[in-house]
Amino acid sequence: MALKIKKILVSQPKPTNDKSPYLELAERNNLKVDFRPFIKVEGIPAKEFRQ
Repeated sequence: MALKIKKILVSQPKPTNDKSPYLELAERNNLKVDFRPFIKVEGIPAKEFRQ
């Protein structure tokens, strides 16, 4: 017995253009793709980093 996949969770921001392989996969296989950016990178000044 095989389970049918209906949703895929991708841990990155949603692509700005329509050339994403995830969107092509979703369209071809009738899937729903959820984009959730789990990691947020913020820059800090070098002085603060050295402390």
